[in-house]
Amino acid sequence: MQTDIPDDTAIQASHSLRHYDDLPGPRGIPVLVNALQIEAPRFHRQLEQWCGEYGPFFKLQIGNRKMLVVGDHQVVASLLRDRPDGLRRTSRFEAICIEMGLPLGVFAANGDAWRRQRRMVMAGFDPAHVRRYFPALQAVSQRLVGRWQLAAQQGMAINLQADLMRYTVDTIAGLAFGAQVNTLESDDDVIQQHLDKIFPALNKRILAPVPVWRFMRSAADRQLERSIAQVNSAVAGFIEQARDRMQANPLVREHPRNLLEVMIAAADEPGSGIDDSPR
Repeated sequence: MQTDIPDDTAIQASHSLRHYDDLPGPRGIPVLVNALQIEAPRFHRQLEQWCGEYGPFFKLQIGNRKMLVVGDHQVVASLLRDRPDGLRRTSRFEAICIEMGLPLGVFAANGDAWRRQRRMVMAGFDPAHVRRYFPALQAVSQRLVGRWQLAAQQGMAINLQADLMRYTVDTIAGLAFGAQVNTLESDDDVIQQHLDKIFPALNKRILAPVPVWRFMRSAADRQLERSIAQVNSAVAGFIEQARDRMQANPLVREHPRNLLEVMIAAADEPGSGIDDSPR
């Protein structure tokens, strides 16, 4: 887990109180500090390696941005339980999402917005609702098995990360949106192709020491804008379809069948503070 911290923060680790400047970490260079050492595509592997070298609490710095890396799962769990007052997403994460045109969902939101969204998200993932989704989840898992069996029969290598991302998209689309999205059996699925561009770009911009894209838009930046527009349009379509279902069958509003229907029903309550807009 990685978070930006103020200069005067003290960190309690291994039953001792240490200041940020006293923590170990990879040696950097003047001004940029660790910026040139970070390899965005394999940053998670670098963090794992550094955690082995410097322990479960170490520091990184990109320019004037100081970051504390926490590799102790118990401490991470404790920090996550302390949201949103004791721990908040970095302002940079929120700013980059807004700049890219991405909705501030429960992963990026802070404060009261996070509280409202988390309450609805947790309602959508209650055990009864998740159990009702088991048959559909099994069907998605069978498609993943079929994809790998076909690759084995043809002697083809598989892209594990890409396949698991497809599996995640198919699963979440059904559980969250009530939509049947099948990326595992199609290499031409539009949503998957767009997501493959959005998430790496988000990670790259969060870690970038200089926001080059603000001064010079590349072909990749223009493609990214098109991908985000397409995904936002798809999500708007999911919302419209859900509202149509709820209007056609009032019982759906009383007994929502997926996360999106739960959120729409809650958003329509007076004083909810939630609407269909991405902000």
